[in-house]
Amino acid sequence: MIALSAHLVVLPEKREELLQTLQALLAEIEQQPGCVECLVGRNADVALLFSIWEDRASLEAHLRSEQLGVLLGASGLLASPPKFRFSDPEMPEAIEVIEKVRRQAADGGCQ
Repeated sequence: MIALSAHLVVLPEKREELLQTLQALLAEIEQQPGCVECLVGRNADVALLFSIWEDRASLEAHLRSEQLGVLLGASGLLASPPKFRFSDPEMPEAIEVIEKVRRQAADGGCQ
């Protein structure tokens, strides 16, 4: 299993909008094949989206998903760029993998 976490520092005036977006995404992400669990945590200015995937193939399918695209598109609600991290130390930096997989999906390939 592989975990993916997204650490999101939200702009104070956008807190409710981001939390509504995350709650809407949560149910959709949980329905994706290979998703074992998906949780949202928060405090005053930070939200954490944490998901666990059965295997790398399931995780990579999620990285190509519309739901992750929505999350990446919500960067205007954030005070700083999102920080992504994988639990698997064998995997490269999360943002590099996300960008590569999304580029391949946009190009019509899925290597």
